[in-house]
This record gives sequence, C-alpha cells and structure tokens, in this order.
Amino acid sequence: MNINKKLILNILLNLIIGFVTLTLILALLNLTPNNFIVLPLGEKSFETNIEFKAIIKNVFDYYETLLSGTFGTSNTNKSIFNFVESSFKNSVILLSFSLFFAIVFGILKGIFDSKREKRYSSNLKTLSTLTVLAMPDVFLILVLQFLAVILYRNGIELVPAAGHGEIRHMILPILALTLIPMSYIARITSLSIDQNFEKNYVKTALGKGASNRRIIYIHVLRNAIMDLLDSFSAIATIIISTLVLVEYMFAYPGLAYVMFKNYELGEIKVVMAMGIMIALLYFLITAIFKILKYVLNPKLRGELN
Repeated sequence: MNINKKLILNILLNLIIGFVTLTLILALLNLTPNNFIVLPLGEKSFETNIEFKAIIKNVFDYYETLLSGTFGTSNTNKSIFNFVESSFKNSVILLSFSLFFAIVFGILKGIFDSKREKRYSSNLKTLSTLTVLAMPDVFLILVLQFLAVILYRNGIELVPAAGHGEIRHMILPILALTLIPMSYIARITSLSIDQNFEKNYVKTALGKGASNRRIIYIHVLRNAIMDLLDSFSAIATIIISTLVLVEYMFAYPGLAYVMFKNYELGEIKVVMAMGIMIALLYFLITAIFKILKYVLNPKLRGELN
C-alpha cells in the first residue's frame, strides 16, 4: 500500500472514530440525573426510564443544526455562536503561547539533559524533567496557585491565582499548560540525541574533530525534531487534557471553562458546542504537526510525491 492510501485511510479512520465518540458524548449529555437502568441478576431483561428514541432524535436534530452552519440557540434564546467565538479565541491564544514555550524550552531542556552535554553532567537535570512528568497536572496547578497565594500575602500581586481580564491573569495558566508538555518534549529530545550519538555519521564527525555542540546543533538536532514530530499525537492529547483542567481551575474563559459553567446551568446545547470545538482543536493540532512531519522529512516527502 503506498503512502497516499495510508494517509487517506488514516484520515478516514480518525473521522469515523471522532464521529462515533461525538455521538456517544451527545447521547450521554441528553441523560438526566433521574435516569436509571435496573439489571436484575439472572435475568436477560432490564428496566429503565431512559427514552432512547428521544435521545437518538435529539442527537440527529443537533447534527442537522450543525450541518445548517450554526450551533443553534441556548435556553435563553442567545446565539451559541457568540459563546463559541469568544471562548475559542481565548483557548487558541492560551494554547498558542503554551505550545510555543513548550517546544522551544522543551528542546533546549532536552539538549541540556543529554548525556552529551558534558558541561553540566549531573543526574539532577534529568531528575527535574522526570519529576514534572510524574506530577499529576491537578497537583501542579494547585502548587502554582499556592505559590501565587503566598506571593499575594507578601504584597506581590504579579501573578493572580485565578481570574481573567488582564494579561497577568494569563501567566499561571500558560505556565501550567507549558510545564508537562515541555518536560515530555525534553525527555524525547534528550533520548533522541543520546541514541543518535551512537550512529556512524556522528562517530565519523567526532573522528574529524567536530565538537559535541557542533554535532548536536548541526546534525543530531534535526533527527531529534523528526522523533518529536512522531510523538506529537501524544503531546496533543496531554496538552488538550491539561487545557480542560487549567481553564476550569484558573477560571480562564476558554472553551472548557464555558463548557463546565453552562453544564451547571443546564445549557446542554452550549456544552455540546464547546465539546465539539475542543475536539476540533485537538484534530487541528495533530493535523498541523502531521503536515509538518511530511514537509520537514525529505524521505516521507519523496514517498508522498
């Protein structure tokens, strides 16, 4: 099978998985706390007050609304597109800054962690990366908020623990959203550098008198970036899942925060719209980095042609 067919099948598979997942989520959102299913032991039948036909109808009605080019209106007759427009913009801004810092500082930290960076030979540099990776994102957010509270009590109001409206409100959300992907990128980069130093082309360059730093920045880093692009599906999953927590816990008015707040208000259509946009963000990020992978990798680009 050639590369074009593989790419098309991969896209179709992702679309099917996305459609099935979205349908299940939309169906679950139509359930209420009063719904129940009773499964008596030893019997094949079950009792329930769930109206499956009504749920299926609501799901397909929502798809029909989407196909018409709108998200519909909320329970208060407000256009859901207005909710989506502002919150999507806020989430994209937060994600853009976080991804930029995670990639740049992650690669630099990976070079620093590499065993070939002999100027700073210590296990502590790798341990710092692994510590952040092992830390649950909820705990990391709480630590950052705790530090912000301590600074506030000491008269330093540079980084608010939550809220929005000013640029300084974005400092902690960006930091929280950056640290874990940055550590993941750093670990992949450092391992890739160490593996590439075992290859023949590096040994040849070393034999000609090239320095470690020159080999890393001129030759090895390019291959490390290719390894990174292979792992960006996992990185996208990490950053989107962290985004949901970051927005909610820092009260940042992005897609996830608006989704949770409207769920509390019973605005199911708004929740559906926010969930769809979060999924769209994930697919956009993964698609961008898959395209970059083909653009930057001459071998894959040649196969595609």
